[in-house]
Amino acid sequence: MVAYQGDVNVSGWKESSLKVSSAAFDLRIGRDGNTVRIASSTGQLQLHVPDLLSRIEAKILPGDVLLTDIRAQKVEVECESGDLRCEGIQGDLKARIQGGDAQLCRIEGDIDGTAVRGSIQVQDVRSSQMNLKANGAISLILGPVARGSYRGETDGADITLWLAEGSACELSAEATDGGRICPTDLSWSSLSERSEHTLKATLKGGGASIELLAKGGQIHIRKSRPFPQR
Repeated sequence: MVAYQGDVNVSGWKESSLKVSSAAFDLRIGRDGNTVRIASSTGQLQLHVPDLLSRIEAKILPGDVLLTDIRAQKVEVECESGDLRCEGIQGDLKARIQGGDAQLCRIEGDIDGTAVRGSIQVQDVRSSQMNLKANGAISLILGPVARGSYRGETDGADITLWLAEGSACELSAEATDGGRICPTDLSWSSLSERSEHTLKATLKGGGASIELLAKGGQIHIRKSRPFPQR
């Protein structure tokens, strides 16, 4: 799916068909084998997609994107000069945002997110692999984690990690180019290195791997309430 100068809303529904609602000019829908291709320009496009798709790809230049309640093996979305919101995605997510902000909520799958001239906020996710990179701020709110790999990197902006006290993890945080690591209220089971620019610590013997790198920004590590188990 490709959209030029318009907003796109994609949501899942229980029907087995694809429903397209459009206020866009020059809407084109075609099929290539088992793939449905949709292109539009200058307007709003709303899609209702069936459950259990193998793959969804969306590219919007420019415009905002909303993806909600989707079940797919993989979702790939690219958004330029607009904001992205993903909520209730069951499947792996790869997102690239340029000139906008991303909000990722209730994702059950691996996350690979990049924001160029934008920020990323992640909360209430069930992911075992996460890689976030942004020129703007990163806010990562995690429930209890005991396995998996989580990485966040910013260039010229801050990183804020909210970590549930019941988590078991090994944390490596580094602030370079004038950045600093702010004091934290977590009770580490072991602390191998602590300075204004470096923090290496373990919670409850380790488990999950968390790596944070802020170039020219601050790193904040805070205690969060655990999310309800689902």
